[in-house]
Amino acid sequence: MVDVGRGAMPFGLASLLFYAYGQSGIIVLTHLGTARDIAAYSVATTILSGLYLGPSVLFQKLLMPRFHRWAALGDERLLKAWRRGNYWMIASGILVAGITALVVPFAVPLIFGEKYLTAVPVVILMTICVPLRFLTTSTSSIMTTSNLLRIRNYCAMAAIVASTAAGFTFIPTWGLWGAAFSAIVGETVWAALSILSARRYLLRVAVKSAAKQPCRMGENDTRDSLPSFDTAIGSEAKDRDASAQVSVIIPCFNCSRTIERAVESLAGQTLAPREVILVNDCSTDATPIRLRSLADRYEAGWIRVVDLDRNSGPGRARNVGWEHASQPYIAFLDSDDTWHPEKLEIQYGWMSRHPGVAITGHPVVQIDESTDVSVQPLPAVGEPKVVPRWRVLFSNRFTPSSIVMRADCAARFDESKRHAEDYFMLLGVCLVDRGAGYLFSTPLSYVYKAQFGAATGLSAQLWKIQKGEQDNYRHFWKIGAISRAEWMCFSVLSAAKYLRRCILARKFA
Repeated sequence: MVDVGRGAMPFGLASLLFYAYGQSGIIVLTHLGTARDIAAYSVATTILSGLYLGPSVLFQKLLMPRFHRWAALGDERLLKAWRRGNYWMIASGILVAGITALVVPFAVPLIFGEKYLTAVPVVILMTICVPLRFLTTSTSSIMTTSNLLRIRNYCAMAAIVASTAAGFTFIPTWGLWGAAFSAIVGETVWAALSILSARRYLLRVAVKSAAKQPCRMGENDTRDSLPSFDTAIGSEAKDRDASAQVSVIIPCFNCSRTIERAVESLAGQTLAPREVILVNDCSTDATPIRLRSLADRYEAGWIRVVDLDRNSGPGRARNVGWEHASQPYIAFLDSDDTWHPEKLEIQYGWMSRHPGVAITGHPVVQIDESTDVSVQPLPAVGEPKVVPRWRVLFSNRFTPSSIVMRADCAARFDESKRHAEDYFMLLGVCLVDRGAGYLFSTPLSYVYKAQFGAATGLSAQLWKIQKGEQDNYRHFWKIGAISRAEWMCFSVLSAAKYLRRCILARKFA
């Protein structure tokens, strides 16, 4: 019985969250608005609820069984149906919203009575929610198991939080219109998170499908102009003079216990960097002695130690190291992280063949300190994927220890920040310098503490990191790099991610 209850919990919670989301706006308006506002808003939500039933019935009755079967078989038709379904649902949502906006002025007084005419303009505004909800229904329809339903529930929770927060922000000033705008914010967050979650799930299905058939390269394949990844590595990177034209910059502050491990991972590269720059950020322990000991241990000139005149944080330390770099490419490594032995051979090798790319990165993996990274197996490495503008704005996927980039980029780390300063640099590269960013899917760097909520280090200070992200969005809006709509949308999404991080870390400070 307990197992049955646990398995059924996500399904019951999904229904509860759906109801809670529908009532959240009315509840907030009850506390902050007038009786007339509540009545008008209730009319609007009633009409929208009726419109939302169409796609729900369509997917549950007609398409859900097929999606179940295709997902179980790893059938590539699932991905095609998902993409086409999303396009059709957006189009039909826009059509339904337009028809509703035209009909509402006549239907509201006919159905609800003349006294509810004040609801008409609000309903027209809130029809913006229709294509968003249609898209949410479509994109999340493939996530039907109990485990995937949990992810859908997290998306719904984030939408409730975003809508409620927007309600408390806008209703006191704009009243009924603030409630309508809050509903639009909630639907936007819900749709965006549903798309991201579904895409991650579909990648797994695509891998499962690809595993069932050999990979073939047709004569007209768009990748014909590029050598295969393994061939390119063998023909170019391995033929170099055993070093990559890369300056590796490591900011160092009280890292005497971990810096040797980090440097050893550089020395163990199958294609070693030309130089390593250790920037001492006024450490108060034995770090300065350890840095010079490392410089003496390796080949003369390979390690350069730079001392800062005051403790300034990782942003300034990286910028100063950047100024001292002599190579056309730079890479960053945190003093408590390490690299896979083939990282530079793979990452620099690809960038040297694509000189127009400004920056590349990859995922990182948390491992135990006793793990020997030199013998870690490396999964198959594929071509990196370009990172579109919206994904750069949604989150920082470029962990500092994963970055290899061109040294001639104009962007720099924000030295006034000690949190999210790396995201500031990334946004500068992609939004201001208009540089192309690519991400490998294979982890090539290792960390030794949790990314969120670690007991020590900057990752423990979640709220300050959130403030840093919000400040970044505001800065790039002020200089015209992003629009006001982008600023508001991604600020709300950032706040939702902050709540998720707090839940994962079990702390809210």
